[in-house]
Amino acid sequence: MEIQSQEKGRFNLTMSMHIEPWQRDVLNQQFHFFETFINDFRRDRLKAYHRMITSAKWKETERGIDAVYQGYSRPLSPTDRKQAKKECKPYYDIRNALMKEYGMSQFSFIQRANQLRHQHYDHRIGSNFMSTIGKDTWTAFEKNVYGNGKSIHLKRKGSLRTIAADNNKATLRILPSARYGYDCVWKINSKKTLRMPILIDWNNAYEVEAFQCPICFGRILKVPGKNKPLYMCQIVFKGQVPPKIDRKTGELKRSSGEDDVDVFIGSDTVHLKKDGKVTSFSLAPSIDSSLSKDAEIQKIDILMERSRRQTNPQYYNEDGTIKRRVRKEKRHWVQSKRYKKLQAKRRKLLFSAKQNRRIDHEMLANIVIAQGKNFTLYKTFLKAEDLKKDNPKEKRANKQERKYQTDRAPSEFAVILERKIGQAHCSFTIGELEDE
Repeated sequence: MEIQSQEKGRFNLTMSMHIEPWQRDVLNQQFHFFETFINDFRRDRLKAYHRMITSAKWKETERGIDAVYQGYSRPLSPTDRKQAKKECKPYYDIRNALMKEYGMSQFSFIQRANQLRHQHYDHRIGSNFMSTIGKDTWTAFEKNVYGNGKSIHLKRKGSLRTIAADNNKATLRILPSARYGYDCVWKINSKKTLRMPILIDWNNAYEVEAFQCPICFGRILKVPGKNKPLYMCQIVFKGQVPPKIDRKTGELKRSSGEDDVDVFIGSDTVHLKKDGKVTSFSLAPSIDSSLSKDAEIQKIDILMERSRRQTNPQYYNEDGTIKRRVRKEKRHWVQSKRYKKLQAKRRKLLFSAKQNRRIDHEMLANIVIAQGKNFTLYKTFLKAEDLKKDNPKEKRANKQERKYQTDRAPSEFAVILERKIGQAHCSFTIGELEDE
């Protein structure tokens, strides 16, 4: 059971379900259908996007915007940036009209997803999922059009982890049950409906109080298991996260302090400065105790590579290197049963390490909040652009630093801490260290 806040006024609860073998087979099939549909939908939108950016009007508009900005010296001051936007307004209007013509908007994406569903997936995928798929796809395209996105990626086989509805009224619903309390009901078509009981601990006041809140919608999560994938139900509630209460004393388990605290988040440690005293905590200590898992993952990688070479000798040169792909060549890599078992084992090890790291971050965030009321956060860890390999040599982090910070995930801890500070009704500000 896992509970966390999703946004203001909402929180979600992840629960296990009682699933029969035939229901697991249906869920595997549905996840495959959703992967195929999402890839087909993204290919359709990519074609429309390429038609738009290769049109003469779009190219002329981009040249006009570049000409306006070339007339100003770099870096742009706030007044110059404001003036340049005013001069570019006619070009922006033309660009927005082109995007509307080619269906580049969130509403158009949802409409197009519904059209494709009616044509090819009418009896396999419900219309209740189209708004979620359309919104997620539009978010990726929006980064390409307005942000610094580079490309749109398709779903790799078996990579889909979540299927979510946009409400609790049709298709995928969380309904009351006489035997188990609540069931996750998924109406796939008029002839097939899955009813999966949610395993609730009714002796746990934390879970019972959560189910007193209104249910917004539900999700099906696909979690790596030992041999087969596991399926869990994530329920999104409307309201505030219920507080944890000690069963023996009846008092709150966690409470915030009253002082001002400075929090310095580094690559591997967190330092708290309170009343002139500094206290240090290790970030994700479970990573240090899982070094044997890293060695096991390395062995699995070697065995997987050996199996891949034995089953696909036609794609390798005599010296062991992979042959260069010919243009428009499609390769089908054969995966043996042993390879798939190793792949599932590797995925399970990585997932367990990820879960342990998240638990460490949640526990450390509770310790930090108990120290004070007003927090100033200083993020001293390396930024994402500093960890990239294509940086200049003087700014590039070495391989050990990149792996060290990736294992500890200080940025994830910062997000969790900010969320928990808001839940505890405390305040925080983002501070900046002065360069010496």
